[in-house]
Amino acid sequence: MPVKDDSGEIQAAGCGDLTFTGTSFDLQNVALAGVRLAVSTLLANKVGGYPDTSWDVGVLALRNSAKELVAPQWETRSLNIHPACPYCSGA
Repeated sequence: MPVKDDSGEIQAAGCGDLTFTGTSFDLQNVALAGVRLAVSTLLANKVGGYPDTSWDVGVLALRNSAKELVAPQWETRSLNIHPACPYCSGA
């Protein structure tokens, strides 16, 4: 549960951190991947549904370490369910 602060002086962790910087047309790569991931999760067990992905987290690179444009490069990872998580472990 995020920290509650009625005065508005405490910012929850992550809310002010940049997650994406770029142009609107660069963001389309992220948005479309998010839609594909959501649809694959929702239809994973449906006959003829959209195929399930083998990953849960995607990190997109559009520039290299020298800040030069590169073709979109995705790094994907699995997000493991923590057995004590009250939201996703079923505990």
